[in-house]
Amino acid sequence: MQYEGLATLLEGEELARLKEVYFAKSAYAKQWETENTVYFKVEPKWVRFSDLNTTPHSITVFDI
Repeated sequence: MQYEGLATLLEGEELARLKEVYFAKSAYAKQWETENTVYFKVEPKWVRFSDLNTTPHSITVFDI
């Protein structure tokens, strides 16, 4: 998987809201959060998925 996009540092209310969503889906991840942890939102612009387990290889590109 290759993924390119625009990364934005999350802060304030948006950070609090998205952390709630994230930890509700992945509660185990909270154990790695420290006071120095920062969070980014990445909005995709281009994604390529390569499946090398097929013959021939399958490559799908998404321009967003």
